[in-house]
Amino acid sequence: MKYFLGSLESAIMDVLWTRGPSTVREVVDELRGRRLAYTTIMTVMNRLATDGYLRRTAGPSNSYRYHAQQDRESFAAVCSRNNIHALVDRYGDVALVQFLQTLDTLPAEKLQRLKRHAGKKRHE
Repeated sequence: MKYFLGSLESAIMDVLWTRGPSTVREVVDELRGRRLAYTTIMTVMNRLATDGYLRRTAGPSNSYRYHAQQDRESFAAVCSRNNIHALVDRYGDVALVQFLQTLDTLPAEKLQRLKRHAGKKRHE
């Protein structure tokens, strides 16, 4: 799985997370302000399915319905984790020090909330 999605890929995923399973036509209609061709959206959705972000099922009248493989939060967690690992692999301790320094700038109540959230995730 890639660490980042492009702007069109992100927009398509946002539509599917908001609407739920959708056809290419429904996604095109949601993205009408972008003035993109149906075939462009279809190509990107097929690529997202090939890459494992979407699942495709047969729908009515020979059209496919596309389903997000993960919810938005799970997707963000996987991508964040992959990005953090990539930064640590590339920059080592320097990257970890930057994370720690960023934590030092957070308000105390937010830091406590994050610690509780991290504790819950460890026990799951």
